[in-house]
Amino acid sequence: MVRGLLLATAATIAMTVCAHAQTNGFIDVSRTNHDDGFDFDVTGVGGAIYHGFGNGFGVQGEIQYDELDFGIADAQTTRFSAHGLYRTEGWAIGALVGTTDLDGTQFDHWGVEGALYFDRWTLQGSYISGDLPAVTIDRFNVAGRYFVTDNFSLGGGVAFGSADDFDWNSYDLNAEYRFNGAPIALFAGYSRGDFEDDDVDSVRFGLRWDIGTSSLIERDRQGASFNDVGAYIQDIYRLD
Repeated sequence: MVRGLLLATAATIAMTVCAHAQTNGFIDVSRTNHDDGFDFDVTGVGGAIYHGFGNGFGVQGEIQYDELDFGIADAQTTRFSAHGLYRTEGWAIGALVGTTDLDGTQFDHWGVEGALYFDRWTLQGSYISGDLPAVTIDRFNVAGRYFVTDNFSLGGGVAFGSADDFDWNSYDLNAEYRFNGAPIALFAGYSRGDFEDDDVDSVRFGLRWDIGTSSLIERDRQGASFNDVGAYIQDIYRLD
């Protein structure tokens, strides 16, 4: 947990620097419970930074620390990801690379991603692949978000994953609410993973501090809103 606090402090400093540089980002803390007959919890702290260059091109960086509590044992992961993006008012496209330390095992991943922006709707998709020492894990995801107001969104998605000759599907429902007049947002979600031998139900909730954006829809269209790597890693947790 000390390591997580150090990462959160580093993220806070980075966010402050970015705010002065007219970029934006966020810091969040979260808790996820996975239940497949044997419960385990994931406590996470992380942050993301987005910088636009004024010509449609931009970059997003992420850092995430997770602590997995299995009851009889613990594990830790640290993830770093970088995205190169091109955005217009109607769509976005990008590529990502990253690396994760899965409790001492190095796990590199890469992918492509994109989004379509409508008045109150955002459709987003991604393909992410990574290599563990004995297996390649691929995941294709399609998701949508509807902004009931500028600071309240409802969303859902479906993902198709494979690990060599093992396939699964996962489904997600989520919501986020940002307080008017404050840069604090609450988020929650439910997901279900349909694996060949078992099903896993997951519930998550958390608190997010936005820096440099004035609403959820602004973060979605002009900020650090590409977050499929986190869902990809959570699916890997559920595979174990």
